Amino acid sequence: MKKFLFYSLWRAEKLEERLRRFEAEGWPVHHVTCSCFFEFVKTKPKDTAYILLYDMPRDRTAGMYEYEHKLLSECAANAISTRFTGYDLFRITGENRRFDELKTYRKKYFIPSCTCVFLTFALFAYTVYGYCRQVINCRIAS
Repeated sequence: MKKFLFYSLWRAEKLEERLRRFEAEGWPVHHVTCSCFFEFVKTKPKDTAYILLYDMPRDRTAGMYEYEHKLLSECAANAISTRFTGYDLFRITGENRRFDELKTYRKKYFIPSCTCVFLTFALFAYTVYGYCRQVINCRIAS
C-alpha cells in the first residue's frame, strides 16, 4: 500500500509515533520517497519503534553519524530504504529503546542545519529572480 503522509520535519516525533501505529496494525514501512510518499507492506503486527535521523546535504558534523552507528550496533536497528529525503529512517525491534539523548540532540541539530539550507535556497531564488527581472527589462527596452 502506498500512502502520502505530509508532516513537518521539525515534528519527527509525530511521524515516528504514526509509523509505530501503522506497524502495530500490521503495516510496516518498506520504502520512503521524497520525504512524504511511504510504501507499506502487509505483515503480522509487531511491537517496534521508529527513529528518524536528519541527513542534511553537505553536513560535516559527526553527531548524527555517531547516533546512526549506535542505533545499528547497540539497538538492533534496521535501516529503511529512503530516496530524496532529508532524513534516514530506522526500525528498532530490540529491547534497547531509550532515545532521550538522541531526541535532545536532534532538536538542537535541526535549526542550524535547516537555516543553512534555507539561506542557500533563498540566495538561489533571489539570483533567479534578479536574472528574470533583467530579461524582462531588456525585452521592454527593445
